[in-house]
Amino acid sequence: MNNSVDSLNKLAQEYEQIITDEATTLVTYIGFAESGVATSAAKWIIMKVTSAAAAAPMGVTTYQYAGSYKSKANIWDNRAALSYV
Repeated sequence: MNNSVDSLNKLAQEYEQIITDEATTLVTYIGFAESGVATSAAKWIIMKVTSAAAAAPMGVTTYQYAGSYKSKANIWDNRAALSYV
C-alpha cells in the first residue's frame, strides 16, 4: 500500500488539475492532468481506488491505473469503462 499511496502523493504534487469522482461507496476515481486539459482529451492519468465492503473485517484497498502508472493517454470522461491494472 505504501507504494500506491506514495505514487498518489507524487502525482498530486506534479499535476495542477485533479478531479475526484466517488462513483460508489466502494469505488473512487482520481484523475490527474496539466492545468486546463479538457475532460474529453486523452491526456489524463486515472487511478481507480477500490475498497472492500465496510462489513468485511480488515478491508483491503486496491489502487489501479488505467493503462499503467503515468499513462497520459486516457480520457477522464471514459473512466468507468477503462481497463485498470
